[in-house]
Amino acid sequence: MNPRVGLVGLLCALAIAACSSGGAGGGTGSGATGGGAAGTTGVAGTTGEAGTTGVAGTTGVAGASAGIAGTTGSAGTTGSAGTTGSAGTTGSAGRGGGTAGTTGVAGTTGSGGRGGGTAGTTGAAGSAGPREEAMPLLLRVRQEHGVGALRGQVYVIAGYAMNPSTSVDMFDPATKLWRDVAPVAVALQHPNIGVVRDRLFVAGYYQGQGTASPQGSVYAYDADRNRWDTVSPLPAGTERAAGCVAILNDKLYLFGGARGAGNTVADASVYDPVADAWEKLPSMPVRKEHCAAGAINGKIYIAGGRTDGIEGFEPTTLEFNPASPGYAQKKAIPTPRGGCASAVVGNKLYLFGGEGNANSTAGVFPNVDAYDPATDTWQALPNLMMPRHGFGAAVVDGRVYLPGGASRQGGGAVDYGSIYTVQ
Repeated sequence: MNPRVGLVGLLCALAIAACSSGGAGGGTGSGATGGGAAGTTGVAGTTGEAGTTGVAGTTGVAGASAGIAGTTGSAGTTGSAGTTGSAGTTGSAGRGGGTAGTTGVAGTTGSGGRGGGTAGTTGAAGSAGPREEAMPLLLRVRQEHGVGALRGQVYVIAGYAMNPSTSVDMFDPATKLWRDVAPVAVALQHPNIGVVRDRLFVAGYYQGQGTASPQGSVYAYDADRNRWDTVSPLPAGTERAAGCVAILNDKLYLFGGARGAGNTVADASVYDPVADAWEKLPSMPVRKEHCAAGAINGKIYIAGGRTDGIEGFEPTTLEFNPASPGYAQKKAIPTPRGGCASAVVGNKLYLFGGEGNANSTAGVFPNVDAYDPATDTWQALPNLMMPRHGFGAAVVDGRVYLPGGASRQGGGAVDYGSIYTVQ
C-alpha cells in the first residue's frame, strides 16, 4: 500500500476518533437539527395515553431522531432536556433509546424531545473546544523549518527536506492546496521567523548542514512580487538560530537562540521594519533556544525551550515589558521541553509537541499546553494525534496550522501536518 495514502487514512481515522470521543467535538450543528426534528415529533408524545399506545411508536421514532441528535457530541450531557421525557422508554421508542444510548440520555421522548432540541442548541456551543484534524500532505518532508501566516496563507520555509533546503511552500486554507513560491537565497534550517507589516521575515538561521554556521542575514518576503529581499542583518556578534520570535507594535522581537551546539544564548533584539534597523535589548536572565514566545496585551511571554542540549530543558516562563525593558518571572511550564511549535490565540500562548521525552521510545512529546497571563497559570489540552518536534505554527482565522516536523528525537522528518482548534 502507498505509505502516504495509508498515513492520510490513519490521520483521518484519528481525527474522526478524536471528534467522536471528545464529547465537545464533532458536528453538533447537524445534531441540533436532528434534535429539533425529534422535538417536533416528540410533541405528539406529550399526549396522555400516547405513551402507552401504538402512537407511542411514533414517539419512539421521535426518540430515534433525538438519539441521532445525541450522537453530535456532548449535547446529551449539556442539555437538561435529555433527562426529561421518559416516554421514549416504551414501545418502539426503545429502539430509539438504543440509538440514543450511543451518547447517553440525550433525546428521550415527548416533551423531552422538545427539550432535546434545546439541548442540541446548547450542544452547538458545547462543540467549541480543543480538537485536531489532518492537513493535506506537504509537498515534501520537512523539519527544523520556519512557519508563518501572511494574508491568510500558511508558509513553510526551508528546513530539512532530506537536506537543508531553499524551497518555500504555501498552503491555502480555503482551497486546501499547496504550491511552491519563490525560494530563499540560501539553504537554511532552524530559522527565526516572524510576520510584520505585511512581510514574512527570516531573521537568522543555520546555513547548510549542522549547527556550525549561524548566520545573521535577514530576508523579507514580498507576496505581491513573490520575491525575497535582503534587509539589515542582525548586528555582528548577535547572529543566531533556533530563537523565539514575537510581534508587537509592528516590530519583530527575537529572544534567545544558539550560535552552534552547546552555545545557547540569552540575547534579545528588536527589529523595526520601517527604519530597517535592529536594536539590542537587555539579555534574558536565562539562556534559551528552541523556545516559544508571543505578545499578549502589550507584553511578551517567553516559555519553554532548552539550554545547550536536547534534554537540557529550561522551564522558566518570562514576561518582557517593552515599555520599560525588563523581565519578570512567571509560572514555569509544567512539562518542560524544547523544540515546540507555539502560537497566540485570543489571550493565551499555546505550546505544541517538543523533544527529549524520556518516557517515549521516539523521544517526542505529544503535549499541548496553554499559558494564561491573566491568571499566571498553565492548562493541559488534548495531546497531538501525531507527536512531533522541530516544526512551527501559524494562525489563520483562529485555527493553528502545524505543518511538518519530525516524529522522533533528532530526526524523522515527515510530510504530514495538522490543524489544531484550541477553542
